[in-house]
Amino acid sequence: RQAKTGIRRNFCLAGATTASQEQSFPDMLLQRVKLCFAVQRKLRYHGWIRHLFPLEVGLLAKDMTESKENFDDTPALSSKSQRRREALETRSLAAKLISISPARLAQLPLDGPLRAAIDEARQIRSHVARKRQMQFVAKLLRRIDQEPITLAIEAFDMDARQLAARQHRSEAWRDHLLDAGDAAVGELAEQRRDADAQAIRQLIRNARREAERNKPPSAARSLFRILRAMDEAEALPHIPAR
Repeated sequence: RQAKTGIRRNFCLAGATTASQEQSFPDMLLQRVKLCFAVQRKLRYHGWIRHLFPLEVGLLAKDMTESKENFDDTPALSSKSQRRREALETRSLAAKLISISPARLAQLPLDGPLRAAIDEARQIRSHVARKRQMQFVAKLLRRIDQEPITLAIEAFDMDARQLAARQHRSEAWRDHLLDAGDAAVGELAEQRRDADAQAIRQLIRNARREAERNKPPSAARSLFRILRAMDEAEALPHIPAR
């Protein structure tokens, strides 16, 4: 743009050894180069020239308003799509903090103002007011390092998944033991030496007797607790395919 309007600017050639190389480029030279700018933080502008014809290797024109040491031709500002993704992630984290259980919220590394804003949001019943408070929580989150909070929530989620998997394994083995009886006890004892085969067989007999008499399944619940304790020590093996 400056070349078209005829505005002159002083440039120095990077790598020049003498001050005599500092000069104003003539119009004919300005018409054969491309003037580029990169905007950095605090509205600092870095300018450089991209030559449209072969020049001596290592010769680069640069605006004298910025020093060579501080020059960076990579824009410091992130892209619009990246900023949008970060904003969405922050709002998602704010919503998760508001909906998390109080016991888990107390274990998170939150500062005083952020914790107070979350507590206030949890008490709001109006949808519009709650959304506005959630945006305020997101604003506070952008001021701090969110990584410790995110890692703590991920640990909670992992614990929940592990607990759900433990429940499924224990229930599957309980049902398999009640259906297959002694054969299933032998399969479990073969893979887990800590299994009390005698106690498990007795619970199986009691559970079947309770089912026949339409009584509460206390023996089946006891069997489930034994299996869950075994899974806590070490994950129960897969049930052999029949």
